[in-house]
Order: sequence, then structure tokens, then C-alpha cells
Amino acid sequence: MEKVLIIADPGVDDAFAIMYALLQPKIEIVGIVTEYGNVSQEVALKNTAYLLQLAGRQDIPLIFGAKKPLTGAPPEFFYNIHGAHGLGEIIPLIKKPDQVYPFQKVYQLIDTYGKELTIINLSRLTSLALTYIQSHSNIQKAGRVIVMGGAFFVPGNSTPVAEANIYGDPQAAKIVASHGEAITFAPLNISNRANIPLDTIQEIAEQNDTPYSSIILPIMNYYSNQLRIDASGNQWCPAS
Repeated sequence: MEKVLIIADPGVDDAFAIMYALLQPKIEIVGIVTEYGNVSQEVALKNTAYLLQLAGRQDIPLIFGAKKPLTGAPPEFFYNIHGAHGLGEIIPLIKKPDQVYPFQKVYQLIDTYGKELTIINLSRLTSLALTYIQSHSNIQKAGRVIVMGGAFFVPGNSTPVAEANIYGDPQAAKIVASHGEAITFAPLNISNRANIPLDTIQEIAEQNDTPYSSIILPIMNYYSNQLRIDASGNQWCPAS
């Protein structure tokens, strides 16, 4: 079974990615790093803890990630798109997590799992860049690093040429691209083609056989309305 460490900033899109990953029987999530991005690091942490609670997976380590870009500039958040709490109109009702690990936990996980470990970065690249800055030899032990980010030969989604995860901390993106080996980028060229039709979301919500059935549709409806998505349900791919 593939071991996976997720770096995310949920936000609606990353929340769907986490839910999707938690429900996949062929992977084992060994940790989730929560950092700033579409929402603040604090909100990302709370939302991730909420999703783990719904799934009964509080055993998965939560790890503090970056709160701002490497430049120290104040990050820009997008609550207008993701909702006041980052999950559309859902208000996460959750107590404070029993334990949140410092970032050094990432290095412990890499040491433990080595080449079995896949690191999936769904958010800004700040936390990932820190692993290369602080312990380049350590992260080289990991099997794969997959980054959702970039816009190659297609328009960007933050500027005409820039994708959000790269644009949000270009310095971090440069460090990762320059120093990282065995990195796979999943840019907009890919994620824009991996759509979830809204009728599929409706079907999943009606099945009532997952811990997320009651929240999937309200979250997606809010997100779709905010982005003014057409009826085909064009969306970030949750598996990116």
C-alpha cells in the first residue's frame, strides 16, 4: 500500500482532495501538513481536523505548515470563493485537535517510510521548499514528490500566465524546481481536463455510504456558484 504525505490548504478544492484520498483503499495517508493558501494556516488546520473527525481518522498526524510565503509578504486569501470558513457554507464543528506536530515530523515520516513515501503538494510550495532548505538530503530519501501547480502552454488562473500555487510563492516554487529531484508537476494542462460533473457529485451525495455524504453537495454547490461554473461542473481534479 502506497504511503502518502499530503501538503494542503483546504479550502474547497483541497478539502475534496483530502476526502477523496481518505476514501481510497489503495493508499495510506501517513500525515497531512496544513499551510496557508486559499485560506489561512489556522483555517486549513481546523478544516483538515474536521474532515479527519468525520472519517474517524484522528490517528493521522496533523502537522503545522507555513503561515506565509518565504518573502514574508502577507498572503492573500480567497474566502470570497471558498466561504467564510473555507468549506462553502459549512461551519466545521470541532474541538481543538489533541495533538498537532511541528514541521520536523515531516522528516521523521521520510526517515520512517523512505522510498515507500509519496509527497503530494496541493497548496503553495512554501512548506515543501522548506524541506529542501532545511534538509535536502532527507527529502531525497522519499520515493516521489507530486506538485499540483504550474501552467504550461495554457493560461494561468491567478494572472494570464501564472497558476495560483506558483504565483502565491514564486520563490518557493523556484527552490523546489531547482533543487528537487524526482518531482512530477500536475499543472493546469492536466487538472483543467480532470473534471467532476455536478451530477456525479449529486450521485455521491445521495449514496449515504461515506462519512462525507452530507457535506459534499452543499460545499460543491457553493463553490460552483462562486466560480460561476457551467453545468458541466468544470473543477479542479481531486486526485491531482
